[in-house]
Amino acid sequence: MRALGKVLSEVENPPALPEHAHTPEPLLVDLAERLRRRGMIVSVDHHGSIPLAATAHGVCVAVDTDQQLLEMSIREGLRLRPQALTRLGWHYLRVHSFELFADPESVADRIARMAGIGVEVPVVDDQAVDDHDPERD
Repeated sequence: MRALGKVLSEVENPPALPEHAHTPEPLLVDLAERLRRRGMIVSVDHHGSIPLAATAHGVCVAVDTDQQLLEMSIREGLRLRPQALTRLGWHYLRVHSFELFADPESVADRIARMAGIGVEVPVVDDQAVDDHDPERD
């Protein structure tokens, strides 16, 4: 749990990136802005190893894109990396570049829901439950 707390604090106050850090994908920059408008704290190219990291309500979401996975073996990209991030407390999501291009709002909604934003919880009226008389049915 200490590792997850450290990640949360680093997402809020990201350390300086090394000079060799690459320029983030423009579609991820757009997605990051959409997530910020939903109230999430976002880090693009987090430590040079996670294309997009987002957090809200103590939940960290790691987002990988096709581009990130091209740099790995199929086994590492599709199985080992998601398992490792999940074991470290991340919620993992792989996003196809086409999804980011075609419907970035739905991708942002999906990420926000993973972090508990925008999830509608049904409200139960306790008075209505107490007033219910089974003999009237």
